[in-house]
Amino acid sequence: MNRLHEFDALRGIAAVAVVFAHLLNYRPATFGDPFAHWSAPLWSFAANGHFAVLIFFAISGFVLSYPYFIGAKVERNLLIDVINRLPRLLIPVFITGILCFILQLIALRASGTEQLAPFAAPQWITRWNVEGWDAARLVEFLLTRVFFLYSETDTFNVNLWTMPVEFAFSLLIFAVGALVLRRYEIAILLVIISAVSIISWRADTTEYFLKALAGSVFFLGMLVAHRWESVRKVIGRLSWMPGVLMIGGLLVSSVLTRHDLHYLIANALGLMSIFYFFIGFASAPWLRPALSHRFFGFLGEVSFALYLIHGSVLYVVFQIIASFTEGAYGTQAFIVGTVISLTLSFALSFVIARYVEMPLVGRVRRAIGNLIRDPKAA
Repeated sequence: MNRLHEFDALRGIAAVAVVFAHLLNYRPATFGDPFAHWSAPLWSFAANGHFAVLIFFAISGFVLSYPYFIGAKVERNLLIDVINRLPRLLIPVFITGILCFILQLIALRASGTEQLAPFAAPQWITRWNVEGWDAARLVEFLLTRVFFLYSETDTFNVNLWTMPVEFAFSLLIFAVGALVLRRYEIAILLVIISAVSIISWRADTTEYFLKALAGSVFFLGMLVAHRWESVRKVIGRLSWMPGVLMIGGLLVSSVLTRHDLHYLIANALGLMSIFYFFIGFASAPWLRPALSHRFFGFLGEVSFALYLIHGSVLYVVFQIIASFTEGAYGTQAFIVGTVISLTLSFALSFVIARYVEMPLVGRVRRAIGNLIRDPKAA
């Protein structure tokens, strides 16, 4: 099966959107509330990192299920895919986790936690504080708790909130693959493992519900994959329709950044926005040539590492800049911090993805594949 480069590109674009949304938390406190005046809709798009994360989930649901719907994978592939899911998620988290921890220790020792006042969103930023953590706690967390048994306030990297969702709902998508292959006992087993993982989430009722709601986006991607060719043919007959659906989805997604709406209403509309956007994207033939450009290939390649590491890079860069400005943190310091943190985030992400993550994941996957295929090992 040919690789779907447009979805790699979308993953990269979504990662950049998350970075930009988090970057806005470091704008000067004197900047004021950008959501309170005429430019509020523009800021809603810029700060809509949650929508971008939901795009990740929709892509995962699509790419994990699509090969099974078109008959490109058989039972042996299913077993390998399920086993490979763990190293594919855990290896990048472990690699970037060590680096993130070091960066956050640098920020803590260089400026402490007293340099938060100049920023517009100090409450969000404090969640990257590793005061009280040591190497043993970090390793224990990465090895035993990264897919469960922690809440958003009990982690050294807030971006890891997606890992329990990604792990549990990936298994559910593979359960659908097992159903397609008529291996019902495997499907039941995967559902049970996923259910146990979901039950183990340590979260309050609201957080638990929102994570489960976000995980449902996996099934949206799966549904699009199931009827992808039909959708492309029907919607593609009207050349303007994919663009209208994508723009409509982006417009509706702005509700995810509003704090005056009940979270049930905001997230229900957020799911609708993903539906519109993703259907439009999947059925837009004119996007494929542009998204096949190597620039978007680069974004897709570094997307996972960028998502995992950027929060810690922002934290250390802006903490140190704030300590140097001595109360004079303003627009100029924010611009300097933006340039430095983005450059460092992309550089580190490229090195990690190209020279550490992909080689290690590739070796582990090949070892797992050889072990499963070796009749003596069976």
